[in-house]
Parts: sequence; structure tokens; C-alpha cells
Amino acid sequence: MRVHNRLSIRQKIISIILAVTIISIITGFTIEIFTNIRNSEDELRNNITLDAKLIADYLLPTFLFDDKSGAKEILLKLTNIPGVIYGAAYNPNGSLYADFRSDTPVDSIDSLAEVLKSYENRKEILIVEHIRWKEEVLGTVVLIATTNSIREKTRDHIKLVILILAITIVVAIITAFNLERIISGPILRL
Repeated sequence: MRVHNRLSIRQKIISIILAVTIISIITGFTIEIFTNIRNSEDELRNNITLDAKLIADYLLPTFLFDDKSGAKEILLKLTNIPGVIYGAAYNPNGSLYADFRSDTPVDSIDSLAEVLKSYENRKEILIVEHIRWKEEVLGTVVLIATTNSIREKTRDHIKLVILILAITIVVAIITAFNLERIISGPILRL
């Protein structure tokens, strides 16, 4: 409080303008960054869910005709989907039917229960989709996707926000000095 008592009217006006501006900008950017992260996670989850539904549809004939090699071939198409590190098809009893592993190291998982338990609290996105034929569940598709793309986007986004913040603060300082002259000029002439 003593610091404010020693400041001139001009300095007080400048500090008030800058404090309000900087607090507002930082609050807005923080909300925007967290919203962006949440939207990116939702978008990735929706895309992987759609991929799991398509893979489940493509795997249906392999389950109907017990074609494990065909299932493996279909799961190999997951290499075309960025971020998917593991894909598997499981029998209704939970045993592994066919799987796909990307170059990213993934734990060896032989049962559906193990997958659900081991990926419960990780940062990867786990999507489970049933393979159905006339209301009967023939199997389950599991896709696991990494969130590295979200982290990279967020890192780049934060760099951009910091740059915008720095430019905005410089503009705010220049504007504060100009506004201060307009406001304090008449007061000082009294």
C-alpha cells in the first residue's frame, strides 16, 4: 500500500490500466487454452470412436466365417490412422482374436479384461466397440490412441498465445501512456 502512496497520479493511472488489461488477457487466454485442449480431446475421441465402428463393421464377416487372418489384415489398416497405437478384436469370452500394434511399444494384452484394466487411468484414449450381427455380440473391437498429437498442438498453441500476449502487453503499455496523458492532463492543470 505504501508503494501506491508514493506513486504520482500518472503512474497510478498507468498501473491500473495495465493491471486490468493484463489480468483480463491472461484470464481469457487461460480459458481459451483449456477449452482448446478439451475440444481437441473430444475431437480425437470422436474420430477414434468412428474408426472403431468402421473396423467393427469390417470385421463382422471375419467373425461370421472364423477368418482370423482376414481380421488381422483388416486391423493392419489401422496403420493409416495417425495416433492409433493398438487395435484388437476379442471373442465374446474376452480372448484375443486378432490384433495390431504400431511401432510404439504397447503392453502385451491377451484378454479384454486386461486391456480395460491396464488402460483405465492412462493418458491414452481407449475406445471399445462391439461387433454385432442381428443383436448378437460376436466380438469386441478395442482401439487405443495416443494423445501425443494433442500435446504437440497444445504446445504450439501456447507458444502462439505467449507471442500474442507479449504483443498485446506492448500495445497496452503504449495505449496506457497515451490514455494517461488524456486523463491526467486536465487534473494536473487544476
